[in-house]
This record gives sequence, structure tokens and C-alpha cells, in this order.
Amino acid sequence: MPLTYATPLTPRPGFRLDSPDGLWVVRTSDPATGHNMQAGGSATLVIRLNAETTFTSLTAHRQSDYCAFVDIDLTELALQALELVDLQHQIS
Repeated sequence: MPLTYATPLTPRPGFRLDSPDGLWVVRTSDPATGHNMQAGGSATLVIRLNAETTFTSLTAHRQSDYCAFVDIDLTELALQALELVDLQHQIS
């Protein structure tokens, strides 16, 4: 993502602007981090009760652990950051 175009034209006396070399160079105040872990398993039980009847059972478990931290203002100033956490545990 490019930096925003909201850049001061002239700095105040005593201040110096340190702008990146190009629009696609992004320097943020917080480094982006994250992880994504997916796990699960299933088991099938099949029992033949007689010549005409079969009992079938399916059991499954799934879990997901997703976490991301992103500096969403894309500036060197600590203005906005987003932490997204998604934990899921499912049994069927």
C-alpha cells in the first residue's frame, strides 16, 4: 500500500521531514506480526450389525488459532494499530 498523500508542504521552523524514497516504501511504527495454526482429526466407526444393517459413526474435531497485528495507519506515527484474534474449536 502506498503512503497517503497527506504530507505537509513546508515544515515548521526547527522541524525536518524524513520522507521515504518512494510511494511504495512503507515505514510503520509497529512491525506486522502474525501466526496461523490449523489442526484437526476425524474417526469413522463402521459396525456391520447384520446382513442388511450397517452402523456408521463419524466424529471430527477442528481447531484454528489465528492472530495478526498490523499498523493500519501506515505511518511512522503510532496512530492506529489492529490486533485480530480468531480462536475456533469445533466438534461434530
